Amino acid sequence: QLVLGYSHLPSKELWPATVLDNTLNQLQYYTWSGEIKNRQLIDLITEELILLVEHFEQMAILGQKFVMNTHLKGRPNSFSLYHNEIYHTNNTIILDQKDAGHVFLTHDSPNYIRSQDPAFFQHTKSWFLRMTGRSTQISVDNARHRRRFFAALKNKAQTMQTNILAIHRMG
Repeated sequence: QLVLGYSHLPSKELWPATVLDNTLNQLQYYTWSGEIKNRQLIDLITEELILLVEHFEQMAILGQKFVMNTHLKGRPNSFSLYHNEIYHTNNTIILDQKDAGHVFLTHDSPNYIRSQDPAFFQHTKSWFLRMTGRSTQISVDNARHRRRFFAALKNKAQTMQTNILAIHRMG
C-alpha cells in the first residue's frame, strides 16, 4: 500500500551517486557478521535491488511513476529525477500541500522527524530548489547521463554482491 501511495504522488527527487550505499553496506555487514549465511538469499536481495534500480530507470526514462511489475500506466510528468554529484543523501522529504508544508527527516533509520514549522519548511524548500538548480535532471531528457548514472548503480550492486560472496566463501 505504501508503494501504491508513492506511485500516485508526483515527486521531484534528488539522488546522489551514493543512494544505494547504506543498503549495500548493511548487506555486507550482515554477511560479515554471520547474520546472513545463505548464498541464495544474498543473490536474491542483490538481484531484487538491481531490478528496483532498473524500475527507477524506466520511471526516469518516462518521467512517470508506476508500480513495479504491473502494467499500470503512470501519470505523465509525475517523476522528475535529478542527479547531484556533490550532495550526499540525507533522506529529506518535503510535502508541499495547499494548506501546510511538512518536512520529514530520517533519524536513526527507519525512524523520522516531522516538522510543520513554516520557517523550517520554507528554509528546506529553498535549499531543495537550490540543490536541484545545481543538479542534472536525468528524467525524460539527458539520456546519456541517465544511462551512466543507472549503470554505475547497477555496477555498484553487482560489485558488492561479488565482494559479499567472496566473504561468504571465506567464512
